[in-house]
Amino acid sequence: MKKGIKLLLVVLLMASLCACTKKESNETSEELDIAGKTFYNGNVIAGAKEASRLWLGKDGSFVLTDVFSEGLDEINGTWTIKEGVITLNVDSGGGNKYSKIILEAQNENTLVLKSTLVASKNDDVFSTTRPEITVMPEDENKPEAKPEYKTFYNTAADDKDKASYLELRDDRSFALIERDDVTICEVNGLYGKEGNVYMFSNFDPFTGADGSKVYNFEFEIVDDGTLKLMEDLCDSKKGDFFCLEGVTPPNEEDPFAGVFKTTTWTHETIADVSDQYLPSITIATDYSFKFVENCYSGMGSYQGYCQKLDDGWACDVLDASKMQGFKGDDVKVIKFKTNSDGSLTLETELCMSMAGDIFRK
Repeated sequence: MKKGIKLLLVVLLMASLCACTKKESNETSEELDIAGKTFYNGNVIAGAKEASRLWLGKDGSFVLTDVFSEGLDEINGTWTIKEGVITLNVDSGGGNKYSKIILEAQNENTLVLKSTLVASKNDDVFSTTRPEITVMPEDENKPEAKPEYKTFYNTAADDKDKASYLELRDDRSFALIERDDVTICEVNGLYGKEGNVYMFSNFDPFTGADGSKVYNFEFEIVDDGTLKLMEDLCDSKKGDFFCLEGVTPPNEEDPFAGVFKTTTWTHETIADVSDQYLPSITIATDYSFKFVENCYSGMGSYQGYCQKLDDGWACDVLDASKMQGFKGDDVKVIKFKTNSDGSLTLETELCMSMAGDIFRK
């Protein structure tokens, strides 16, 4: 009898031990407390400003931010876990390079990546401990790299040093400098390319030659060294060619070949007047003009359109607002006679400029 009771006790003890062992072996990672946590990749890419990270939402969504030196990928989707294996089902991000990303859970605070991304690699360890990012002293003192750029000059100007120009940078930013003898208009923004056209979007609108606000503009790409303006700007006109230094626009592409080109004539030297304050007139390819006049106490200007005569020019003044209050503010037509050497003789009395004064190219 006692022997039977002992045998029964042994059997019950073994059953109890087996039951405990079975429960432990079947404990799955579904019970791991990983939802709602952010896990950081301890292997930070050189040059990166932060660590790659994975957030597992309690609602089953995730955000994986894969950080590399030049930027980052933000990948979104849903996650599941089974027997310690976490599956990230990708809905968006990562340039459509991934559909699933796999990790293994070592414990509630440590995951091991089992896929390869751009920055994060297979077997990288993600943990809830955020790594410290060390910036090397040489990186702190290293000067910021400046973008490479090309400068295209408006070939309608007589002098490159006085020409309007367009600066194209390899980071897709640009600077347009529109200038005449008196004013400078600087335009900055971003540009893109579609077919053989560069499209420019400026940060701030500027006032065009006709007084309207300009928010964007375009250049046709003639070749690697030549661009053709497709609309009027401040000083530059539709059809003007902008070329790299040393490049001449092809005649076959030039609608003004053999026709009048934008030309500036400057008043002959005047005693006690610096060259930069000498009166001048610029007539553009479309026969619009700007006459810059010295008013003794400042610079004024006339603007309008010219008629080419057999022996000179008749320039109809449409805007003399900058001459208001000065002698010559009521002039409606400015006349010039063309001389054999290409210079012009003024036939209209203005302010500093008088009839008989000579203007040379």
